[in-house]
Amino acid sequence: MEKKVMISICGLQSQDDEEPDKVEFVTEGTLSQSEEGITLCYDESEVLGDEGVMTRLSVSADKAEMTRTGPVSAHMVFEEDHRHLGCYETPFGTLSVGITAAAVEDRLESTGNLVIRYNMDVDHRVVSSHRLEIQVTELHQ
Repeated sequence: MEKKVMISICGLQSQDDEEPDKVEFVTEGTLSQSEEGITLCYDESEVLGDEGVMTRLSVSADKAEMTRTGPVSAHMVFEEDHRHLGCYETPFGTLSVGITAAAVEDRLESTGNLVIRYNMDVDHRVVSSHRLEIQVTELHQ
């Protein structure tokens, strides 16, 4: 079953000793449930420079998987205490990164929230730490 939802996204990115960068936006999207878990789909914000990028986030009992398609594409797997290789493609080139999730806190059903804390590395050297919080509410029409 697929339904329309409101998705609020807050992302924090920290590098070394610098102040964290914070990005927040709210968008409409869809939520579907199956035996495998929950899938959220939404368009990225053109205000943030991601016009034309669609994100699909699949959440199962023990991991989350994000796929972005469009001018910028990426595939990342978040699984607590596991390192997964991800690919990030931009108009300027492709970057292979390691993703190690410290926490995947899934409180999603038909609404709720998801918090993912992870480190991103290049050649096994951590280049940034991230916290992604996604809040999902019903879209009343």
